Amino acid sequence: MKILVLILFFILQPVLWVGVLKSYITFNNRIKRERKMFSSAIYEDYFEGRHFARALLILGIIGSILGSFIAVSGGLIGAYVIIALVLSVVFFTRPFPVLTALVASGSALLIPGVAKYPVVSSIVSFTGGLPAPVPATSLIAFVGLVIILNVLFIKISFGNYSSPVLSRNKRNNLVAKYRLEESTVVPLLLMMPGDWFTSHLAFWPVFSYGGHTYTFVFLPLVLGLRATIQHSDPKAFTRRLSNAQLIIGVVALTLAVAGKYLPKFAGYGLIVVAIGYLITLVALKHQDKQNPFEYTQVMDGVRVLGIKPATPAAKMNLNIGDVILTVNGLDVTNETELYQGLSRDSTYVKMRVRDRNDQLKITETAIFKNSPHEIGIKTYTD
Repeated sequence: MKILVLILFFILQPVLWVGVLKSYITFNNRIKRERKMFSSAIYEDYFEGRHFARALLILGIIGSILGSFIAVSGGLIGAYVIIALVLSVVFFTRPFPVLTALVASGSALLIPGVAKYPVVSSIVSFTGGLPAPVPATSLIAFVGLVIILNVLFIKISFGNYSSPVLSRNKRNNLVAKYRLEESTVVPLLLMMPGDWFTSHLAFWPVFSYGGHTYTFVFLPLVLGLRATIQHSDPKAFTRRLSNAQLIIGVVALTLAVAGKYLPKFAGYGLIVVAIGYLITLVALKHQDKQNPFEYTQVMDGVRVLGIKPATPAAKMNLNIGDVILTVNGLDVTNETELYQGLSRDSTYVKMRVRDRNDQLKITETAIFKNSPHEIGIKTYTD
């Protein structure tokens, strides 16, 4: 059996399980870190498993519906799984979904042109011959689909699930940073020319459309992002990031459609998409660094670093970065005084808060009876 067959059907499984293992370890390490710093995790109760399964199911269905209309080559799939596997092993906690798709698409586009060179020719011959070429428009559409699926994953996973990491700044003050480090693997259904399959695997089912034969294959698509937010609001940062990348994804799909009418310029679409994607990442990271705000520990109140879901704090007008000044009429400057203020009333809490823009606000809610510690606010511990 040819080497490329082994690539397509046996490397797919390692990529899938490496991605699953990576996702679980990332979630588990985050929860351990939170428990060590704050005595309890902001997100627990098997959050990582439920969150991973939800993203896999939702994005797998959406991606497969859209991807089943995109015809890709065996060369693209082979390049993708090899690049994804290498990056997953070398950078175990850092997913590169869009970069992997761009490099794989560029490789699939360039290999037919350089196949005449001896080194490339020998590799092509060793892997069973050159797979059927795929139009550049399909490659751009594939990259656009990956970007859009990654945007959906960011909208589902990030911002609402921000976890702080404590460190010290140049002034030796405690400061919190927020790491966005989640990933998942979704089964992406794609259409692939069937001639290559029937020549190597005669039993493989194919169907005919427009005078060509095709078959459906599942590609384990790695999605995710790893970034550290030091100054921006995590929700606002991820919203700007997802909106900017959504525009790039739509541009990629638009270029794929336009490439059918201007095929000579379709290959340049990949370069445009790659440059646009990198510009959005660099620009947003630069904006975060230029923001003067810091999540430092304060002396005149209690800084909110995290809000647990399904708690009274999640229903209040509180945001990460806010500073709680008074609780039930008691001035608070540390975590102990915060809970002293909560203990003044076992069923109700009223807070005076200063937001990240130095604006004062009042927020109040009912709390669980006789359980003031269940308010759900994470802050600097004493």
